[in-house]
Amino acid sequence: MSEAVEPANVLSSAHVLCRGTTALVTEGFRLGWLYPAWAVLRSAFRGRPPHERSTREWCRLLIRRYDVRFERDPASVPLIAGRRCLWICPHRSVADFFIHKDLVEGRGATLSRFLVAGVFPLIWLTSRLDRSVWFFRRDKSHTRDAFYRWLDREFERCPLEGLIVYAEGHRSQLERPLPLKAGMIRYAFRRGLPIQVVMTGQTEQVIDERRRIGRTGVTVPYRVEPPLEAGDYPDERAYFRAVSEAFQRAFHEVAGGPPPRSRA
Repeated sequence: MSEAVEPANVLSSAHVLCRGTTALVTEGFRLGWLYPAWAVLRSAFRGRPPHERSTREWCRLLIRRYDVRFERDPASVPLIAGRRCLWICPHRSVADFFIHKDLVEGRGATLSRFLVAGVFPLIWLTSRLDRSVWFFRRDKSHTRDAFYRWLDREFERCPLEGLIVYAEGHRSQLERPLPLKAGMIRYAFRRGLPIQVVMTGQTEQVIDERRRIGRTGVTVPYRVEPPLEAGDYPDERAYFRAVSEAFQRAFHEVAGGPPPRSRA
């Protein structure tokens, strides 16, 4: 077991980039409008492989803008490569969108609510060029099976092999992770897809929407967990339990949250 990076170490080289509502709104314009347009112009005619196109360029621009410094956990394993998979990540900040995309080397699309496309249409345009964000609407009239068929079609159309999923369902800065939603884990089990937890800590120190502050030079610890193969579990419930336990354990060890609660 590795020790989580202490907050003091996370911020040892950090500096405040912006503070207050007006400054954060300006950063939102840069993140959601200026940089997507710049990324499209920089990558449109370079003949890059799918995972190195416009959205990866957008991520790199923001990684440089915020001078994000990654600290790899010694227990981290290689990413799944060469086949479809889900990468399950924690969601603590809007910065997660470019941090996690960079950590999976641009090889994963991101599942996101359609509201993001409405607020930042240039992000929608940028991601449409390489199909790197799958926007969905929460519609109670759509069945689970219809949603799963939509995911199948998106995988067929997308040149990327993985999908980044925020299975907690909501952004949270609590000291413990939220319980994972079962839907995407159930989908992975039914389609025989492996799941890999990609755990990060302290991303809310990069962009903290609640406190309206952004920082440069933040150290983000991360660890890629060993893959969990759907075929190794007898049913959906066992697979869900294994993924949830891996997520909670990694959150404690990497992000520094309290130990997972023991099961009765």
